[in-house]
Amino acid sequence: MSFVRDVMNTSVVTLPATATLHQATSTLATNHISGVPVVDDEGTLVGMISELALFDVLFDPTIQHHQVDEYMTREVHTVAEQDSLTDVAHRFAFHGVRRFPVVRDGKLIGIVTRRDLLAFCQEHGDEISASEVTPMPFADELSEIEAQ
Repeated sequence: MSFVRDVMNTSVVTLPATATLHQATSTLATNHISGVPVVDDEGTLVGMISELALFDVLFDPTIQHHQVDEYMTREVHTVAEQDSLTDVAHRFAFHGVRRFPVVRDGKLIGIVTRRDLLAFCQEHGDEISASEVTPMPFADELSEIEAQ
């Protein structure tokens, strides 16, 4: 069985909540990414900021110096390193997000993107057994999975 730890990237670009929106926009553009985890001084995940949330900055230079924590998403869906890739694929489909921060005890330890998952499956498709592939659960079943 394949797990998040097999796919996740542990070299994660992050921002502090006190970063400016200008810094966030620059970070996304420079690193060619569409979103970034926001962490506190101890590395605890406190939110996510995405390019969609930053569109206002492009057209309103007066807010470029506002802090990221004013625009970030605070309720972030996360995964754990021991979660199966099948469960994560279902979560990607269900939540419609592009990335999941990987956390351990609230601390950010990595990130897994849809592209990471697709690339892994493309590269290791022959190794992924039929027993790992399960039908997409109904919404109530997925809620139970996430509660675990």
